[in-house]
Amino acid sequence: MMVTMVTGCAKDNPGTAQGAYKPGTYTATEQGHNGPVKVSVTFDANSITAVNIDEHSETPGVSDPAIERIPKSVVDGQTLAVDTVSGATVTSVAILNAVEDCVTQAGGDVTALKAAGEKTKDTADVTRDTEVLVVGTGIAGMLAAISAADNGAQVLAIDKMPSTGGTSITAGGYFIAADSQQPNDSNIDDSIDSLMTYWHSIMDEGSDTGYPNYDKVHSILGDSGKTVDYMASFGVPFGSIINPFGGTPVAAVEGGGPGMISALEKAARDKGVEFLLECKAEELIIDGSGAVTGVKATTPTENMTINAKSVVLATGGFSKNPEMVKSYSPEIEQVVPLAAVSSTGDGIRMAEAVGAARFENYWSSLSGVTISKDYAKAVPEASGLTTAQQLGVNGKGERFACEAGKHHTALTYDLIKDGNYPHYFIFDSSSEELIAPMEAGIALDEVFKGDTIEQLADAINVDAPTLKATYDRYNELAKSGSDEDFGKAADK
Repeated sequence: MMVTMVTGCAKDNPGTAQGAYKPGTYTATEQGHNGPVKVSVTFDANSITAVNIDEHSETPGVSDPAIERIPKSVVDGQTLAVDTVSGATVTSVAILNAVEDCVTQAGGDVTALKAAGEKTKDTADVTRDTEVLVVGTGIAGMLAAISAADNGAQVLAIDKMPSTGGTSITAGGYFIAADSQQPNDSNIDDSIDSLMTYWHSIMDEGSDTGYPNYDKVHSILGDSGKTVDYMASFGVPFGSIINPFGGTPVAAVEGGGPGMISALEKAARDKGVEFLLECKAEELIIDGSGAVTGVKATTPTENMTINAKSVVLATGGFSKNPEMVKSYSPEIEQVVPLAAVSSTGDGIRMAEAVGAARFENYWSSLSGVTISKDYAKAVPEASGLTTAQQLGVNGKGERFACEAGKHHTALTYDLIKDGNYPHYFIFDSSSEELIAPMEAGIALDEVFKGDTIEQLADAINVDAPTLKATYDRYNELAKSGSDEDFGKAADK
């Protein structure tokens, strides 16, 4: 629970007649991004004196600017004409709708409050100069900024969002850490050779398409331990090496993504990095030779020209940009992305506009097993469902991959290649902990139930004879203890 209180001095509401409120404190609840947002609003006879966010389950870091800014703006301006916060639009709207409800309860004039404070915003033309400009403040941008500052550069980091972190702030904070100097109490072999052997074991099924590029995989994983050690050297709080994914040495950040971004931002500021938020890079500036010399950017009040000797694009992927997904990676067009709302391909778009070439298509932030946003909100425990002891089938009713022992990247590959989307995982009632989230999913039309495999096939619109044959084959392999089709371990 987070509580934010903003108290203002009593003053006349410019859009409401004197004595138009019934003094007191009123409460209202609206649906936010992750769940209900409960708001209380206090009135005297003539004004809104306080807006409190009493309860919410919004994502830390992402929702904080809205939770802090919206109440203050309402009180300071005595208005409901308040801009939503980029990246936290749903949270912003929930707060404003709850405040509107409270205004109605207090007898106020909602229409007048929505008109109060509205005015045309003037924008100024501003020029800034810096040595290194970093665009994007997720983990890549943060580390680029810190590294540049470590090497004596003047660094400006900008982000279109009102807070730092990008998708990184929503992550769990787990880092592959090959050959790291972090303590290893897990007895896992954390060498790069061992990790690459494991990576081949989970990904080789896709090697016929050239995915993944193992040279790149080795390059990235080979430096993973050094990256973890570098972050630990300036205060990112890592624990001991663990082995949560079976074959992968992992260092976990205390506090997950928010804890990581908080530590990175502090380190960057301590090293002199300047941050400019709600500053959206629009286009790259190039000189006559084709060299990038800065960016054109916009803020709510300024049109900016930022000149820089070096520009680092760290703006993330494009999975929240439907047009780019359809153009570049149509295989994942219907998959629910896990990236932050800011992942709209801005850096890719700007780079291509000045002649940059894409070296490959890629699948952006995905999970191996996807559930809908509505299901995840209504039944949070469903997000943790494991597929290890379940039968996975595609839209034809055919099994398409080993359901266990694969990194989610590998399983995602299997899900979307060769038309394996949509996909389904078939559970039985043997695990009591699954019953509640499954029943809740049925109520949301996210889970389907059948007393027989044929009834289940009908429920999910899959060919019944094909699904029955797949089901029988799976049980046959399970009884034999050897998965001759996809190599699933006998104990899974």
